[in-house]
Amino acid sequence: MLAHDRLGSGSPLVLLHGLGGASTEWRLVERGLAERHEVIAFDLPGHGGTGGTPTGEDATPGGLARAVAGSLDALGLARVHLAGTSLGGWVAFELAALGRACSVTGFAPAGLWDPADCRGVAPDGLAGLRRLVRLAGPVLPPLTRIRPLARAATRVAVAHPERLAHQTIYDAAQALAVAIGYREILHRLPGRHLPPPEQVSCPVTVVFGEQDRRTPPWRSFDLLPPQTRVDVWADVGHMVVWDAPARAVRLVLSTTALHQCGRLQHSTGG
Repeated sequence: MLAHDRLGSGSPLVLLHGLGGASTEWRLVERGLAERHEVIAFDLPGHGGTGGTPTGEDATPGGLARAVAGSLDALGLARVHLAGTSLGGWVAFELAALGRACSVTGFAPAGLWDPADCRGVAPDGLAGLRRLVRLAGPVLPPLTRIRPLARAATRVAVAHPERLAHQTIYDAAQALAVAIGYREILHRLPGRHLPPPEQVSCPVTVVFGEQDRRTPPWRSFDLLPPQTRVDVWADVGHMVVWDAPARAVRLVLSTTALHQCGRLQHSTGG
C-alpha cells in the first residue's frame, strides 16, 4: 500500500505528485478539492512516506501506475478522478489507459514528447538542489527560511517564488531530500511517452504555465486524446498548483463535473 493522505467526502479524487515530490505538494489545493470529493493524495514509490526504490519496469510511468492501481484495489476503488502534476500527470494518463479513471486533470504533464527527441540519459536539472537538501540534514528548516536562497531554489518551479509560503518551500525541500526513487525513475523516462490517445476515453483537461521552465519545448499535443481540453495560463510556471491554487481547484472541479464517478466500494483505514 502506498503512503497516502485522505480527507473530505464524495466521489474519490486521487492526487499524484511530480518526480522528487510528495503528497504534501497538494496542500494548497487539497482542502478546496475536498469540499466536493474524498481526496486521496499518494506518495509514489520511492517518494515521501512510501518505502523502497522501484527498479526496472516498476520505475517506469506504467509501473508507477500499476503501483497506484494496487493501492486503489486495496482501498476498494475501481475508478477514480485523477489529477497529477508533471510525472504525476503522466501516471494519471497511464491509469486512464488501464481503465481506472473517471477523469484526468494534468498540470504540465510529462510524457508529451517524441521518443526520438528524448534519447539517452534524461538530464537531471535538480541534481545540485538534490545534493544541497540531502547534505543540509538538520539545518534544512532554517535554510528554507533564507528568502534569497529559497527564491533561487524554487524559481525553476514557479513564476513567482516570492509568493510561496515557507511551509510550501520546506515541504518541497524535504520531499526532494527523501525521494530515494528519483534517479531510477528519471533514467527510465527517455524513449517513452504517454499511452496511445485511443486508450484514454474519459474527460481530460491539460494546462501548462506560460513561464514553465521545465517542460521540454518539443512537447507534442498530438499525443493527447482528441477530447482533451488544453489551456496555457499566463504568469504561471511549472508548478501550476503553487502559482495559481484557487484557479487550479476550479479547473479540477470543472473536469470532475464532466463525469459522475462511483463512490467508494468499501472504506478502509489509511
